[in-house]
Amino acid sequence: MLHGKKKKRGQTNEKTLTIKFLKKYIYYAKHRIQPAH
Repeated sequence: MLHGKKKKRGQTNEKTLTIKFLKKYIYYAKHRIQPAH
């Protein structure tokens, strides 16, 4: 039971990290795609 809880917690943390990374990546990509000229 404890192991299952730990696993679930880890998955949630991983999801949050992925979302944070994606947001950062999208923000970076949007600004890069904008034409400089």
